[in-house]
Amino acid sequence: INDTEEWHFLTDQTLHNEFWLYFKKTIPSEIFDQIINIAFVLTKSKNAQVYIPAYDERIVESSFIIDLSYALSTLSDETVLQKTLIHEAAHLLTQLPNQVILDSKTCQPIDGILLSMFCLTPDSYLAKFKQNYWSNREPSHVSGINEEDQLLNQSYYLEHQDEFVTEYASANLEEDFAESFKTFIINNKPVNNTIADKKILFFYDYPYFIKLRTDFRSRIN
Repeated sequence: INDTEEWHFLTDQTLHNEFWLYFKKTIPSEIFDQIINIAFVLTKSKNAQVYIPAYDERIVESSFIIDLSYALSTLSDETVLQKTLIHEAAHLLTQLPNQVILDSKTCQPIDGILLSMFCLTPDSYLAKFKQNYWSNREPSHVSGINEEDQLLNQSYYLEHQDEFVTEYASANLEEDFAESFKTFIINNKPVNNTIADKKILFFYDYPYFIKLRTDFRSRIN
């Protein structure tokens, strides 16, 4: 890195600690306590993500990977970072040990679902969400990062707007779950009956999610 300011962002432990405390304030303890590491990167991609590397079939290590360029860009609007953290927390919830089978080489994917390092347990949140809303779906688009893929995804969403809470939710099952969870936390309970509304109502069937909603809402604006 040649940029002095960029190097400062990566080495400023005071700044990192401030973000750490902010995450701890925003994320309910039931989720935060599952996080082993919060790592800071600087890719300028304006993207925050959660990944869970399985270094050993007996161990799952949960890590929040936060792009500093993204986090710093949200300082003028706190709600943007809050929404991202809620979305990423949803991903973490679907990848906890009681939700997945770690050794994807020896387990059978649930109806073809095979995440990068593991399979879903039959009673997992994501498997149930898939059964309800994605079991018969054969998307005509692909989820990718290049411009052509994004245009295909946008076209698909425009044809199915009543089925997804956001355009990003239409990308794939995992993003649909995370975006629906985020909407469940932030918005009031739906009164309509679209498929998108039903996806939000899905979370009201779980007392655990209702408790998380109350906790999240007490922490954010």
